[in-house]
Amino acid sequence: MKKAKLLIAMMLISCLASCNGNSNLNSTDSQDKGSTSESSEPKVTSSDASTNNQSEGSSQNSAIDVTMDETKWKEVIQAFAEEKNFSLEQRSNDTIIGAMKQVGTTYYEIFDDNESERIFTIEDSKYYIYSKSSSDEKWSKDITTQERYESKMENSLYLVVGAATAFAQYYAAFECQNDGVYFASEIAIPDSYTLKNIKISFDDEHVSEVECTIDYYDILVTIHDIGTTSITIPSDYNDNTIGNQVSESTWRAIFDKMMAVTPNLTFVSRITTTVKGVEQNYDLLVLVENEFKFATKNDIFYQDEDQFYHFVYEDAQSQWFRSSITEEEFNQSKTELGSAFNMAAMFEFMGINDGYNNFTFNPTTNEYEGTLNMPSTGDIQNFQSTCKVKFDDSLELDTVSIIVEGDNSEGHNKEVITFSNFGKTIIEIPDKFTERSAY
Repeated sequence: MKKAKLLIAMMLISCLASCNGNSNLNSTDSQDKGSTSESSEPKVTSSDASTNNQSEGSSQNSAIDVTMDETKWKEVIQAFAEEKNFSLEQRSNDTIIGAMKQVGTTYYEIFDDNESERIFTIEDSKYYIYSKSSSDEKWSKDITTQERYESKMENSLYLVVGAATAFAQYYAAFECQNDGVYFASEIAIPDSYTLKNIKISFDDEHVSEVECTIDYYDILVTIHDIGTTSITIPSDYNDNTIGNQVSESTWRAIFDKMMAVTPNLTFVSRITTTVKGVEQNYDLLVLVENEFKFATKNDIFYQDEDQFYHFVYEDAQSQWFRSSITEEEFNQSKTELGSAFNMAAMFEFMGINDGYNNFTFNPTTNEYEGTLNMPSTGDIQNFQSTCKVKFDDSLELDTVSIIVEGDNSEGHNKEVITFSNFGKTIIEIPDKFTERSAY
C-alpha cells in the first residue's frame, strides 16, 4: 500500500503530555480504584456500554477468522478513529508509566508518578476539574478553563485518530492471525519513528484492543476497553467552585499562557506619599496594545513598518500633534515605561506565577490575596508587599494588583500597581492631527 508521512511520535508525545508529569500507574486495578471515591457514585459510560455486557454463554466476542478485505478494514478502522470511549496505558519495562481514560466529554488521567489523579468534565456548560493526590483524604473540585479542557480532549483523541490513520494506510503490512487478531511486525513512519509488534484485536468487526511499541522510547502503548470504559465522578469532594476559584494547575496554566505572549494590557501605577498628614498623589496610566503601539494618558507611540511616530494630545488646544521620531527614541520611551512591558519578568520576580500556595481566596471580593516575599530597599521601614489576583467568569486573568508600602524619613509611601484589561486593550491612532517637527 502507499506509504504516507504521519508524525505518529507527535500524537504519542501529546498523550504523554496529557498525562502531565510522566504519568505513572502501578496497576490497572489501581487506576480503576483511583477514579472511584465511593461505590455509590454515578458513572459516566458510553450510551452503548450496556450492549457490550451480554449474558454468559452468549456469542459475545465472536472471533473473526476470515481476512478482511481492504475496504472492510478501512471501514472498521475508521469507526475506531471516531471512538470516544476507551482506556489507554503506556508501559516501560513492564511498568505502567502513563494511563488515561476518555468517556464522551469526560477525561481521566493519573500523573505525578502515580501520586495524583484528575478528571475533566463539563457540567451545566461549565468546565470543571476534580483532583486528588495520594496524601489527600478527599477529592477537590475546581473550575477550569475551556481551553485547558479542550486541550486534554484533543490530545486524547489525537492519539486514537493518528493511530487509526497509520493502520488504515498500512493495510498490506498486517497479517490475520487466529481469534480476530491482526499483526504487523514493523511499520516505519518516514522521517519519524518505527512502530513494532503491532496487534489489533477485533470483536464482532469492531476494534477491541490495540497494542504497539514505539521503538525510540521503547514504550508499549495499549488502547483497550474500547466502547466499555467508565469513569466515576466523585460525589464526596471539597468544593472550590464558589466564585472564580481555580486549581493550582489551572493557575499555572493561565499565567504561563499570559506570560508567553506579547503583552496586551492596561497598566496603572498610583503612588501616594503622606507627609505630615498631607497626601500627595501621582498616577501613571500606560496602555500596551502590542510591541508597535503603546501610550500614556496624552501620548501615543506608534511604529508603522519602518516609521516611528509620537502623538501628543494638548489639552489647551484640544487637538493631537504628530512628530516623527527615531527608532532609538521609540525604544527609549518603551524602556522608560518599563514595568508594563516587563510584566512577565515582574510576575516571575515576585513569585506570582508559581506562588499559588501563597494566596488565599476571598469569596467576598472574589480575589486571591497573598503576601509577596520582596526585600525592602533604602531606608524604608515597616515595609510590606501584597498582591491581589482576580479571574473573570471565563477564568481568564482579570486583574493583578501589587501593593507596596512602607515608611521613610519623609512619611508613608504607598504604590499600587494594577495590570488589567488583558488582551482587550485598544489604542486608537488619531486620524486627525497636526504635523509638527520633532522636538
